[in-house]
Amino acid sequence: MLYINLGLPKSGSTLLQNKLYPFLKNIHYMGRFKEKKNSQLLVNLTDFIENRREFSKSDFSSLVLEFKNYYLKHKKILISHENWMVPYDKNHRTLKMQLVSQTVKLQNLMNFLNKVDIKFKFFFIQRDLEISIKSFYSTLNTRIIYLFGEKF
Repeated sequence: MLYINLGLPKSGSTLLQNKLYPFLKNIHYMGRFKEKKNSQLLVNLTDFIENRREFSKSDFSSLVLEFKNYYLKHKKILISHENWMVPYDKNHRTLKMQLVSQTVKLQNLMNFLNKVDIKFKFFFIQRDLEISIKSFYSTLNTRIIYLFGEKF
């Protein structure tokens, strides 16, 4: 089984990714880590989901096969990634922030999941909306300025 935590912004994803998920018994946490290097497989999967680079049919097939093999080794996997739920990300080729809609990211994720043909479940953690909106605004303010300029 594959469990995917699509962490909503400001819902404690980073805390869970560093202090809880890696220590769960009987489930392999694949990443996302802030304090240590993420697996190359997760980096490649994220590149695909977030449109960070072009994937040829061969590249995509290799990614699917690598993930299937990883799954055969671990059987129960947990992935947590909050950037798959926000409409921007950093393009690692250009080192610039770019807009990528949640719809595109989720379509890419579903396309990948359909190809790997593994049972999966999504789960979300939501924080009190009033508090999270204030926190999210303060986090995004610098990114908004970076993307659209000071006047925006």
